[in-house]
Amino acid sequence: MKLLRGVDDCDLEIYMMPELLEFLERHFLCHRIYPMISKSKASVLLAFISSIRAFLDFDPERLGELRYQDSGKPLFHRDLKKVRDKFRKIQGELRDVHNKVNTFFQAKGVNSVDIRYTIIAFLVKGFMDSLKAKLEIKSIDDLSINPHISTLLGLRDNVRDLIRFNLYQNITRSIVTKWGTFVEELLFYSGSIKPEMLEDINSVEYENIKEKLKKGTTVDLVKVVDDLVNLFQIKSGPNTMNVEMVYSLIEVMTKLQGTKFCGKDVKMLLGMTYGNPEQISSQIKGGFESVGFELSEYTKIGRELWDFIAEEEFYYLRVLEILDLVYKEIFGSFSVVEKIEELSKRLEKEWNQDERYKGKDIWELFM
Repeated sequence: MKLLRGVDDCDLEIYMMPELLEFLERHFLCHRIYPMISKSKASVLLAFISSIRAFLDFDPERLGELRYQDSGKPLFHRDLKKVRDKFRKIQGELRDVHNKVNTFFQAKGVNSVDIRYTIIAFLVKGFMDSLKAKLEIKSIDDLSINPHISTLLGLRDNVRDLIRFNLYQNITRSIVTKWGTFVEELLFYSGSIKPEMLEDINSVEYENIKEKLKKGTTVDLVKVVDDLVNLFQIKSGPNTMNVEMVYSLIEVMTKLQGTKFCGKDVKMLLGMTYGNPEQISSQIKGGFESVGFELSEYTKIGRELWDFIAEEEFYYLRVLEILDLVYKEIFGSFSVVEKIEELSKRLEKEWNQDERYKGKDIWELFM
């Protein structure tokens, strides 16, 4: 089942505000919520419950009443009890997030709380839950200590620093690795679309765009505003591109000049999720200046990027407030650093008391 109905050859309105918000809400349900209830029937379930409000209000006891329109057979039969239990669990989790987000922003004087805030908060909670799980390391065995790196960094004879370093590496490496993809997902649900969604509108003109993309240069997100189709390559910050990457992107920007999609001009931009124009690297500045491109015309950085994608002033601040709200709900007033230090002390004590490690050389233990 397709998320969108009645799509003609050049109907871009469905990917523009305000219709875009409805699409993103349905996409969130179909791809993030319903698969946790039933992977095989997520898209079918969307046909019956197509908004977050409807999902939160739906009585799980009614799941047995849902039937396929063509055959009349029950949507859920043998696994009905299991589906009901999953539905209640996910419904409860989303309702809890929704209520807390609404209470938080209403207390700040926001009368009509954007449903995107609930989506962002739910996604952030999932990300933070995985971080919390990383902090629940039960023993030294879970650290996977690398004797080569530990020796290279002078940690061989210092148990305390050995454990602290490997804890920080284990936990922060996971965050950094996942963050790039995750922050892009936050931007997507804030008010943009994936490039392949253009193909659903007009595959011929989309292929024309793809042919102009240089190998190694990707389009991560698309933002359609007025008469412009903005193609974004997203980078986490202002210092994450080398010279080769910069010039590859500039080449694509040049090739796409004059390109049309459904009668709208196509433009390639560089989006950076944090920072400000003064912090953009010399590689990026130098590359753009060398071809006469104004940074302000071809880049969106930090708050400007978030507000542009969401089409909402101070939206970047709402995202930061949600991050802070969710973190405090999970960890309270303690920082992750405090949690790691607390865990480090426990594992150091374990090392000094466990006969498997006490007095042993890491060369002997981990080789």
